[in-house]
Amino acid sequence: MTKRNKSIVALCVLSFAGFAQSGAAHAGQNEVSNRNFCFLLQCGKYYPYMPRYNQEDSRIPASLFPNGDRNHSQLCSPTSTAMAMENIIASHVRISRNTQAMDFAGLNGIGDHVSYFASLLNTDVSNGTGGTARQSYSNMESGIPYASPTHRISSSTAISGDYLRDRVNYRDSGSLSNGWYKQTCRGTWFKKTCTYERDYGHVTAINGYYRNFFGKSIVRFYEPNPWWSQSIAAIEYYEMKNVSNSWNTTHLPPHGSRSRYKSSSFSGVYSFVENYYGINTN
Repeated sequence: MTKRNKSIVALCVLSFAGFAQSGAAHAGQNEVSNRNFCFLLQCGKYYPYMPRYNQEDSRIPASLFPNGDRNHSQLCSPTSTAMAMENIIASHVRISRNTQAMDFAGLNGIGDHVSYFASLLNTDVSNGTGGTARQSYSNMESGIPYASPTHRISSSTAISGDYLRDRVNYRDSGSLSNGWYKQTCRGTWFKKTCTYERDYGHVTAINGYYRNFFGKSIVRFYEPNPWWSQSIAAIEYYEMKNVSNSWNTTHLPPHGSRSRYKSSSFSGVYSFVENYYGINTN
């Protein structure tokens, strides 16, 4: 479920203008295309053929919005998943006939693409998409020769920046779910405990990464929710961070020591990573 709350979200929108890029136009085998780039000695990879879809786009049928109101779109999950799947199709990956992947490949444009996944993922017009419904996307790998499904759940295994970096290196096209959690700290200055309560969830597409000067993997996201009334998805860059205890504070994040968050705000709200679903074409 996506909730428009601009006060707790700080997007870091950057441009690839001026980045040195290299790489073949398409992958040499049956793989998603990725390209290298470097900026000020900080290097990584990204997906050049992933489209930037807006979950409020006028080409998406009005029936997929609450009372036809695009400003209250709950389509972050099907929109991000559509970006990930179209990344595979646009890379000219070979698709088997009579499969879901071939069904999608026969569609044309954002309206059809988002509608397809809204149906496949059982997205509710008012309440969004269930947390693990995107596994139906990963299962579409059966229609792509040599591909395999990938998924990771934070409650079982940490989803780090390096894990997401490897997804791009391995030409794995997918999306990441995160939940916005409100932090509440109780106790005294000398000893306090902080707990986290989930408010709502959101899904974004993974488009790439770079390594910063400290060796950290900074992940590049396509954000389907047009926070600044953009016509296309915003580009965001985030490091996957830990919540660490200090001498006077004990943190109890939602997934224990496996918890990673991609952003936080001054109001004590954290965007904890919850799951990743993709299709590995390497």
